[in-house]
Amino acid sequence: MVPFLKIVGWWMLFGGSHIAGSSRVVRSALVNKLGLKAFKALYCAVAYATFIPLCIAYAHARHLGPSLFEPTAGLQLAAQLLVLAGFIGLVQSQLTPNPMSTVAELSGRYRNQPTGVQRITRHPMNFSFGLIALGHVLANPFLTDAAFWSGFIVYGVLSAKHQDDRIRETGPEAAREFLAATSAVPFAAMLRGKQSLGLGEYHRGGLVAATVACAVVRAFHSSIFGGFGG
Repeated sequence: MVPFLKIVGWWMLFGGSHIAGSSRVVRSALVNKLGLKAFKALYCAVAYATFIPLCIAYAHARHLGPSLFEPTAGLQLAAQLLVLAGFIGLVQSQLTPNPMSTVAELSGRYRNQPTGVQRITRHPMNFSFGLIALGHVLANPFLTDAAFWSGFIVYGVLSAKHQDDRIRETGPEAAREFLAATSAVPFAAMLRGKQSLGLGEYHRGGLVAATVACAVVRAFHSSIFGGFGG
């Protein structure tokens, strides 16, 4: 139980500090005192100072605790497909400038309309990490695995909602228009008729790179991280 509690505790420290640090009151006070760039540096430092110990705690506690379910062949296949989709989404999110990103805030250059993967969700990075995490939850039945990987899903949802609320309150007009034109829930804006899939806006090279990267990680997963028979 101790390893499980350590993982949960570090998730609470990482997620809590990340969300609290970007709350309107705390963020405004620190930006006014330190300046935007210094605030961003401090924000990243706190994130690393809590996320790295989280990963270390999990590295020493993988596959511990009771087994919560039987990871069947079907679940293993679903897990690998989810991870592949997560890799693809993650690469696309990095190749598509997001008006809600730190880069946009520091440069002051915002777009009010989405492109590419942002048509699916305005939080493609959160969603992609969520897919990768869900795949690992399905493939790893033990309690400590569930605690670590499900944390990405919970944090992804909470941080996305927190960011949306902050931008609606204090963000520039272009960023608020971007929110109105998109959805946090994947494909919801398309179902409401606000967006199309926009297939021509996706990076084909990124699709290839993500698929190759996922295949390489899969090939060496057992020897580096364990799992898949390792």
